Amino acid sequence: MNKKERIAVVERIGDLLDHYCKVCPYQGGMIRSTVCSTCPIAVELEKQGNLLYKRKVVTVTPKELGKPDAKRWTKTEEKRLKELHGIRTISEIAFEFERSYSSVCNRISVLKQRGEIEDASHAGATNHIF
Repeated sequence: MNKKERIAVVERIGDLLDHYCKVCPYQGGMIRSTVCSTCPIAVELEKQGNLLYKRKVVTVTPKELGKPDAKRWTKTEEKRLKELHGIRTISEIAFEFERSYSSVCNRISVLKQRGEIEDASHAGATNHIF
């Protein structure tokens, strides 16, 4: 890896830390280790770190870790997600449902496509000037 590539990797790591980890509600908390182990950002950080130190990346499937396959969203969970969307952060919602950040994002996208959740950019679109 040349110097330019190493700088790009270091910048990518910095961006991930600044945009995701710094604002994570579990950053620095007692439960951080359990949350980070399921966070897709932590996985990406590890991949970037492996690029810097040329470590061999070992891919482990959830089954090999003894984790169950992805569980389906229930109607009750979807209803609660609709209630929490826009009120809590995605990280907080993911923690409540014991799901990954990306799983919550994907479900929000599905609900938006179905028209069950209003897109935040369109919600309350009226501009009030006081």
